Parts: sequence; C-alpha cells; structure tokens
Amino acid sequence: AHTLGIFDRIDSIDDSSLFRLVVTTLSCIIKNFKTDTVIDLEVYSRLTTIFSVLTCAMNRIGFYLESVFWRKYLNTHLIFFQRFSPTYYWYDAIAHILDAKPASILECREKLFRALNINKIKEGRFRRIAVGHGCSDLSRERMLTSEQWLSVFEKYDCIQDGVEFIFLGTKGEDTLADNVIKKISVKFPYVKISNYCGKLSLIDSLCILSTSCEFWGIDSALLHYARFMGLKCLSFWGPTEPSTLLRPVPDLEETVIYKKVPCSPCVHIAEKPPCNGRNICIQNLFKTSTQDTSAIWLINM
Repeated sequence: AHTLGIFDRIDSIDDSSLFRLVVTTLSCIIKNFKTDTVIDLEVYSRLTTIFSVLTCAMNRIGFYLESVFWRKYLNTHLIFFQRFSPTYYWYDAIAHILDAKPASILECREKLFRALNINKIKEGRFRRIAVGHGCSDLSRERMLTSEQWLSVFEKYDCIQDGVEFIFLGTKGEDTLADNVIKKISVKFPYVKISNYCGKLSLIDSLCILSTSCEFWGIDSALLHYARFMGLKCLSFWGPTEPSTLLRPVPDLEETVIYKKVPCSPCVHIAEKPPCNGRNICIQNLFKTSTQDTSAIWLINM
C-alpha cells in the first residue's frame, strides 16, 4: 500500500499479539466508522467482510464466490468473482460501480515511480537481471529448486559478457538463493551474482528492481511489480494459472512458461495441494521425457 502512492491515509491492524490485534482493530473501526464507502478487495477472507459491516458504511462493495452466499446479506454491492476468469475483470468492476474509469498502466506506473522516488527506469552500466525465486507461505509449491534454476540459467544464455544477476526476496529466502548461486557459480564462474534477500526493505528492493533491464521469477509480488515497471519478464507457473492473473500490458516483452496439468490451478481451489507438495506442475516444466502427464492420477491417502 505504501509503495503505490495512491492512499491519503493507511490504518494498519497489528496481529503480532492478541492484545494488539484487538486494540488496533477497534481503532481502525472507530476511525472509519460510518464512512461513506468501504471497498473490500479480499476475495477469500471472511474477516474483511465482518470488518466492513462493523464500520456501518453506507456502501459496502465486495466480492462473493459460488460457494459463499452469506456475503450477499452483508454487503450492499456485490460482484461475482469467477475464479477461472481473469481477476482484473472483477477489480475493474469496482471502478464501474463507482462510475469511474480504471487508470491506464502508464498512469499507474507514474504513480508508483513517484511513490518510490524513481524518475524513470534507469539504464544500468551492465545487463542486470533481477531474480525473484521466492514467494509467500501460501503455496510454496510455486517455487523452483536450485537444480531447476540452474537449468534455467543454462537455457536462457546468461553467460554473456557484462551480465549481472541480483536475487531479491525476504530473509527466509536467502538460503535457497545461496544454494542457487553456488550451483550457478560452478557452472558460470564469470557471472556476477549478488544475494540481497533479507537485506533490503520492499521499497529498497523495488528501487533496485527498477535499475534492472529484466526480471526472472515465479508468480509473486516481485513479478507483478516488474511487469508494472515495464521490465522484460521471464516467469514460471504451476499451481497458479497465468491467464487469470496477468493483465495484458502494452509493449511488454514477456515470456510465460506454463504447461497445464489436470490439477492446476489448485491455489485457492483446494485446501491443500492435491499433490501433497510434490509440485508436479512445476516439475512438468522441466521434463525431458515423453511421459504423458495427463495420465497421472493424484490420490490423497
């Protein structure tokens, strides 16, 4: 929210302890009590719907799913969220309800750069490629192994003179980054690689991302920021489906790697992955055999 530069005020709920959760929630409700309009951007959270009701807002705009009918009686304006259609259709519908027109990608990009104090995409001295190998705790089956990342580096011609790679992510992702870097350094000893995982804030990471000419990664926040910035992108997909999450961006140079298997997508559809974490969908991206993946039956015991 801080990075986008579109909010006049940000009220946060602190869930670090039960006491702080109760106090900050009450504070947020009081500050926003009887406000004109509440827009609930969450699709799957029940608590945000309850929070919207407790504000007693005149207009409460939110989503509902085919299996969640109780929201129909709590929100004043409802948008049906079809999970297998592009998500941006349903978010754009909020703007139409408010009789507004969604901003263009260029307008949004300018807002982002102003919020980050970035004048423009900077041309680095070297060919800099940012790597986003990690994701949130939700569906870590999206992640590639160090061996799979090595095969990516081998395939996509990273041994050119002057190439520089930077790994971005949280503290919990630095170990995997180190493992990937060790394997790559053995294969490509002359490639410059830096691991910034856990060493930078999100805003600092985005500032470094803006100095890159390219981004390689999985479905994560960094990928969507990179697309927002107009960087050339290479992305790998498995438990989530790119057609539902990637809004077309004019003039964006992008390579999306996705080979659908019968159980994909599973994120937000199943309580837990039907493969029990074996991420068959990601493994399928790197298969060299002629095995018919569609014949794999997934049975949870």
